[in-house]
Amino acid sequence: MTDLDAIKAKIRKLRQRTVARGCSEAEAATAMAMAAELMGRHGLDELDLDMAEVVCARPTPLAAHPRDRLVGAVAACTNTVATKDCNTGTVTYSGPAHLAAIAAYTRDMLEAAIDREVRLFQRSTGYKRKRTQRAKARATKAFVEGMVLVLIRRLWAAFEGRRDPAIAERSRAWRDKLHPDVAEAGTPKPTRDPRATSWGVAAAAGVELAAGVGADRRDGALEEPRRLIGGPR
Repeated sequence: MTDLDAIKAKIRKLRQRTVARGCSEAEAATAMAMAAELMGRHGLDELDLDMAEVVCARPTPLAAHPRDRLVGAVAACTNTVATKDCNTGTVTYSGPAHLAAIAAYTRDMLEAAIDREVRLFQRSTGYKRKRTQRAKARATKAFVEGMVLVLIRRLWAAFEGRRDPAIAERSRAWRDKLHPDVAEAGTPKPTRDPRATSWGVAAAAGVELAAGVGADRRDGALEEPRRLIGGPR
């Protein structure tokens, strides 16, 4: 927990000291005054108390890549906004704390599934028949592209009815407040290996999306995120 997170947690606790929770009017007033003083001292507003940044455990390629589309799709499904550090490949989701956590969890699960299927693909005869490393790299990228296309469609279906433009806009406004110099990411160039792309499409169709949080992290496990996303906003 960062120093700012600790301050925000302290403010939340102070704001819970109300008459309805058993405090006297004097105690409640003192707690509210202390909370307001801390918020003013650290430049925090109501939005800051609700929002959080959650960093994904798995980095993404530095250059524009088909995997970037998955990053954005997860953000759209969870009403958060994603930021990619092009120097480190770090992906961060910003938004209401529980939604940002869900976004990072979901993206990491799907990335793990892609990595697992890529390893299997690279053992296949079709991949080994590629004569050059350049051809193999292109086939791998096309395979991932196919997987991402299908996983995005499945994400939309899994999170259907849970998009909230107002929450998404709050998430973007808060991220832009923290990072005003963020630029739009580049668009990856399409690949030209339709066979490898079709293999990726087939692989993505078999990724498990219904396991719980405690399931094997090699596969996407979205049941818990789907349940939690309906929680407090």
